[in-house]
Amino acid sequence: MRRKSVLIAGASCLALASGYAHADAAGDTSGKGTQIETIVVTAEKRSEDINTVPMSVQAFSGDTLKDLGVSGVEGLTKLVPGFSVASTFQGTPFYTLRGIGYSDSYLGGSPAVTVYNDEVPLTFPSMTRLAGIDVERVEVQKGPQGTIFGSNATGGAVNYIAARPTDHFAAGVTASYGNFDTKEIEGYLSGPIGDTVGARLAVKSTTSGPWQDDYLGTGAKLGRLNQLSGRLSMVWTPSDIMTDTLTVSGWRDKSDAPVPQVRALTQLNLAGCNLATTDGCIP
Repeated sequence: MRRKSVLIAGASCLALASGYAHADAAGDTSGKGTQIETIVVTAEKRSEDINTVPMSVQAFSGDTLKDLGVSGVEGLTKLVPGFSVASTFQGTPFYTLRGIGYSDSYLGGSPAVTVYNDEVPLTFPSMTRLAGIDVERVEVQKGPQGTIFGSNATGGAVNYIAARPTDHFAAGVTASYGNFDTKEIEGYLSGPIGDTVGARLAVKSTTSGPWQDDYLGTGAKLGRLNQLSGRLSMVWTPSDIMTDTLTVSGWRDKSDAPVPQVRALTQLNLAGCNLATTDGCIP
């Protein structure tokens, strides 16, 4: 099964303030004072303290996600109470928040919990598998959010904020190895490419060996992962009061589709005959 997707997002504003999470020290400067953590989110499309947002919001930085080994939307079940992820028999994921979700086996089914990249909706759940590449933070908002981000989100919204270009050259690579020969490699390059333009390029590759046996007895091994995703972000700052952002994301998924397994064998009876008695067919 091959799937491809490209997402383009643009934003322009005056005096744009970027959202971030940081800790402010209160008390004496000896390091013994109380640490007060302030988390800034953009749940209402403006930067504000998470404690002042009049809705249920949870936010996690990109570093936190990496430290906890959360690389995809399904990993958020470890961090967000009430959030669950399941998969249809065709492998299409569907998400539930506070018990509200919509199970649709079609690739083009509309979700009840929508995933966004920089406030741009990933319309179909099949497009969300590789949303968590090179993120600054992720915000999970519970309850109806469609009026804010302009897409169906009856149960809630999961908004991934992409990492922004830096004002100096920066680069990094992370790699991991897991069960079934799973290899995950992610890297990025970031820095200025002019006096007013910055760019950031991120690429992620995930591969694995098979984990599923073909129940037909052919001996085939299935379930291999072969995923590749990338993102290019550019920021243009022509003046102190104006910032333009362009983000282009794309992914390719050549992984094996899940194969349905035998749960029970039932004899097919098209003639309406009662096979449990000797009376033959039921009149």
